Amino acid sequence: MLDYCIESDYEMAITSLKGNARIENTFGWGKIVRHEPLSDGRANILLEGMGIANLLSYKSTEPFIIAEVEKIENDYSHINTDEFKELTNELIQLTKDYLRKLKVEDAYVNEIDKLSTHPFPVEFIASVLNCDFKKKQDILTTENPYQKAIKLLKILHDI
Repeated sequence: MLDYCIESDYEMAITSLKGNARIENTFGWGKIVRHEPLSDGRANILLEGMGIANLLSYKSTEPFIIAEVEKIENDYSHINTDEFKELTNELIQLTKDYLRKLKVEDAYVNEIDKLSTHPFPVEFIASVLNCDFKKKQDILTTENPYQKAIKLLKILHDI
């Protein structure tokens, strides 16, 4: 599969399987920016998230899924706005409070501050929360970055 992805402009999608061996209709996609083959045939990869994709059709399901998708690339225009910076700072503080309640080590909790300059702070925070998968999926599939942040803010206030 990795060889196929490398031959296909280094693109790869990440999704979960449904019970019937099908994939979700909306999922993340990205580009492999680094890969390190291991002696046992597996590989470590670093995948840079490029956006979300909507499943259009299956091209093949064996030996792995190959699909026709509609790719929606990430939009970064919101990152430097005052409104988004304010939302991000509130999300960071609430996340740190949440992690402290879980008794996570301070060294890790303090690293959360770095999200203030990260291109995907909302997505990263959503990925580390222990909450309902459907809520996480709702955040990750929402296109508007402000709406994503507001949805995450509500979850953080509720947990």
